[in-house]
Amino acid sequence: MQRAYRSPVNETEVRRFLVLIGAALKADHSFTDSMVAGYTAVLSSPAFLYFKEKPGRLDDCALAERLSYFLWNTCPDDELRVLAARRELHRPKILRQQAERLLSDPRSRQFINAFLDYWLDLRLIAGTSPDEQLYPDYQLDDLLVESMIEETQLFSANWSNETLR
Repeated sequence: MQRAYRSPVNETEVRRFLVLIGAALKADHSFTDSMVAGYTAVLSSPAFLYFKEKPGRLDDCALAERLSYFLWNTCPDDELRVLAARRELHRPKILRQQAERLLSDPRSRQFINAFLDYWLDLRLIAGTSPDEQLYPDYQLDDLLVESMIEETQLFSANWSNETLR
């Protein structure tokens, strides 16, 4: 549950789901089906589906969550969770190290590609082409057409890594 909720879970919350699993077992459901019911309930709960929004400064768990979803589009990894549990993620040096680590990881490429797809509408590039009068060779150069998107993605990925350094 801590991994699904991306933050520490209190005993009351755990008991709520254990009661559900226990009820399924008492109703003669198999262990597997009972556990699936528990997992389904956890993955359908607001604590999993939504970020916890509190006014004011983010706590370390919320910061780990935002950083990971922003740069990797997924939940925080073990290293971010450990730093959040120790309440060290707000320290500027550690936060910068973690941002650099996340950007250096291949998973950050997904973020860059998705960002560019919507910011520059790269996902729509196949539906456009330059003026044939001005650029007559464009349609004949398959490598150019295939490389346009990747060149933009690689440039942006390199720029983001260089900017942090």
